[in-house]
Amino acid sequence: NADNPGVWLMHCHIDWHFVLGLAMLFVEAEDVLRDEGLGAFSSNMLLSVCNGNFTL
Repeated sequence: NADNPGVWLMHCHIDWHFVLGLAMLFVEAEDVLRDEGLGAFSSNMLLSVCNGNFTL
């Protein structure tokens, strides 16, 4: 059961693949995002990402 609402970028770790557009977005809990907006995210998570910590 995924409990991390958001839009997540998925890409290969070969840089030129990413440059060529070989990436995709996963939208997790679209209904929660639509209903709650930024309220779907905890303030700790938002601060963590803004501070460069992408391993939530």
